[in-house]
Amino acid sequence: MTNSETIYHFYSSLEAGNIEDLLSCYHPQISFSDPVFGELQGDQAHSMWRMLMSKMSSDIKIDVNHVFDQNGRMHCTWAADYPFGKNQRHVHNEVSSQFTFKDNRIITHHDVFDLWKWTRQALGWPGYLFGWSNIMQRKMIERNQSYLTKFMKKA
Repeated sequence: MTNSETIYHFYSSLEAGNIEDLLSCYHPQISFSDPVFGELQGDQAHSMWRMLMSKMSSDIKIDVNHVFDQNGRMHCTWAADYPFGKNQRHVHNEVSSQFTFKDNRIITHHDVFDLWKWTRQALGWPGYLFGWSNIMQRKMIERNQSYLTKFMKKA
């Protein structure tokens, strides 16, 4: 697969809920980051996807808008629509992603999105009131990394 095909395969696997196909796109030494989990390395990144997909609704829709190479780094913009949490709040998240590759697999994956917009949709009023603050954002990363550590210990 080309790098572009790998990116499309990654997101189609996410939408289909196929964790093994999704993880096959990642290099074992993957470095991942996003505003919700912060920095994750290797098994942490793999486990994050396993944890998310174990809780993920089959109602997720992924739309990859644009995949392009810029100075040897792959980029894409994509949007996800899905119900979130026990209240099943509708979330529409627009993401910009950057990738680098090694041995025909993704070795770095960095997602950027408007965290305050995400918290308003996903968390309701608490996200609206506090989602913009650095304190809440740090606490969210700490909480999610704690959930991930517990998930990894169970696995």
